Amino acid sequence: MNPKDESELLFEFHNGNHAAFERLYDEFHTIVFLWAKKYNQSHEDAKDIRSKCFVKLWEQHSTLKFKSMRSVAGWLRFIVFNSCVDANRRTIIREKKSYEIISRFMRYHDDDVFEVSDKEAIVLNRIIKRINTLPVGIKTVFNMRVLEELKFREISEKLNIDLSLAKKRYARALFLLKKSEGVQQ
Repeated sequence: MNPKDESELLFEFHNGNHAAFERLYDEFHTIVFLWAKKYNQSHEDAKDIRSKCFVKLWEQHSTLKFKSMRSVAGWLRFIVFNSCVDANRRTIIREKKSYEIISRFMRYHDDDVFEVSDKEAIVLNRIIKRINTLPVGIKTVFNMRVLEELKFREISEKLNIDLSLAKKRYARALFLLKKSEGVQQ
């Protein structure tokens, strides 16, 4: 695109021309998706982030004064990055809450009173099902690390396995649990 056409397109976009916005979308929708996929690694999340970025672009069209297509790309990449960071932060918080629920549940004995809300019970049930699908060695290391809060050295000594194997099994458990979460949602 020559500089004159580029300037005209950006001027029209700034003034709220929907056709100009559609041209920007056509120009950038693939790269925005690829950036989101790179940062987030989930196909569905990347599509959601792409949509949100273009909604934000349209909502702010009157306040944005781009000088070039390169500046549009920079703005979009910034928005994608921040959206991915926010999405990852929400995932971490959700996972932390899930682990807190199950950890709290596993620390109580049968004779203790333990009440959970319906929402907590649903999350807890889902987590327990996912943990139970793990291979035995991986599940054992995961339970010892998360529920018993043992250090990797303690796990390796108790199971009579190499320290690096304990770490690998734990990492594999996290990978499999995260993968199964994506399948179930």
